[in-house]
Amino acid sequence: MSGDRTSPRYEMIAGTRRRWRREQKLAILAEVDAPGGSVSEVARRHALHTSLLFRWRRDLAKRTRSASASSEQSFLPVRLPPPSVPALPAPARAGTIEVVLAGGRTLRVGADVDTAVLVRIVEALEAQR
Repeated sequence: MSGDRTSPRYEMIAGTRRRWRREQKLAILAEVDAPGGSVSEVARRHALHTSLLFRWRRDLAKRTRSASASSEQSFLPVRLPPPSVPALPAPARAGTIEVVLAGGRTLRVGADVDTAVLVRIVEALEAQR
């Protein structure tokens, strides 16, 4: 048998993945943002997929938002107007009680009348009969 089979042989294949520095990414994205720039044209020119440019753009936006949010976070003074007191509902109009006495006489009094007073009035009117 020929060859040593105890140690496996590996063949190194060169990868096609490229590494981009931040400055390079920003320069390529600037080409897209330039007047008349197109994502597909810039991607073709640099032999990139358009999805990679969109990912770079999204990642850049995230970094920018998080950097600006973390450096600008602060409390703001807020002045609120004093709470308004709700208007009290108008008191309900006192109802009217109508008492029909013997002989067809009618007595109308407010619902807030004192019962003892009403009894005396009715007794006095009945006594006059």
